[in-house]
Amino acid sequence: MAEDDVPGEGFTADTGATLVRAGEPVREVLHLREGRVGLFRDGRLIDIIDAPMRAGAAALLGEGRHRVDVVALGPVAGLRVPAASWLAALDRSPALALAEARRQAAARAALEDGFAASLGDLDDFFAPGGRLVPGPYTFGPVALTAFVMAGERAALRALLPPGLRLIPGLGGASLLVLAEVGGSRTDGPGGPTRAGAYRELAVFIPCVGPRGRLGVFVPALVVTATMAILLGREIYGFPKRPGRIWLHSDGAEVALDHRLALRLGWGEGTPLAAGAAPRALRALLRPRVFTRKVIAGVAGRDRVDELVESRFSLLDLGRLTRLAEPRVEHLDPWLPPLGRPTAAFSLQAAYRLGRGRVLRRNPRRRRR
Repeated sequence: MAEDDVPGEGFTADTGATLVRAGEPVREVLHLREGRVGLFRDGRLIDIIDAPMRAGAAALLGEGRHRVDVVALGPVAGLRVPAASWLAALDRSPALALAEARRQAAARAALEDGFAASLGDLDDFFAPGGRLVPGPYTFGPVALTAFVMAGERAALRALLPPGLRLIPGLGGASLLVLAEVGGSRTDGPGGPTRAGAYRELAVFIPCVGPRGRLGVFVPALVVTATMAILLGREIYGFPKRPGRIWLHSDGAEVALDHRLALRLGWGEGTPLAAGAAPRALRALLRPRVFTRKVIAGVAGRDRVDELVESRFSLLDLGRLTRLAEPRVEHLDPWLPPLGRPTAAFSLQAAYRLGRGRVLRRNPRRRRR
């Protein structure tokens, strides 16, 4: 017996509909065939899943109550199968029962692999004595989706720390870049180390640093991996925040503080020559990245407030593709005021970020 042979009732639901509520008894198993749903616990978004997916099957075989809320993130359609019918089908069909066991075993294995990878990162990227490995770090392969944003020049200027200024002639251009990092490595005291894959979303402002050095400043960054957050904040001063990023063929969602904060979208791609990229996008390949490294002290003042420069080396650049119909939907005010997207591009790359050096130490501020 196949899953589609189990009798049930078809259903549709609109955006925002709660299909399953945590804590309620499992009375039916939902087979989602079209659409996308969010899984929530205590009001916190913990995952986004595309169809096809099944809701309630694992809980039915366990404690018999739903563990999460399942909420439609857009129009959805599927099949409702009564719990008794689903259990009877599992009893009648060894093939169906085996397929369900394999599905749940795969989900458990994915959780265990993620936990093991996190432990490995912690072991590999701490030098003897518990200190973070200082770099340089090599990243790749990296799949980049870059949105060229057009906003107010004054708003971007307000985001720059002392020592940096906007590049003349670029107006209010900035970049919103989604990166799927295939891996990273560094050569530390204990030998080469490697970390697993993760995703991040960064804001880049093309700018001019001390002595006329061209580069980009990073005022905001969301990262899905704890180790990448530790390394980026403590070593380079990147303003990394923990978040979740779900990537699809035509867009992505970004969650902060367990709720959706940003939705990105794009259409079909058209290959381009590298020289056809707009000036704002080429600024992403500048040889310098500027960050403002701020570390809070214990006496009410910032212990560290520095302008840091890190060397950026492009190791490999793949095919550049222009994406149609770029869309950026703000669902939460965390993102700086970047304006609207005027273009979007995808490209493959590998790069190295060297050790940072301090360009300027700012007066320490008192925190409120």
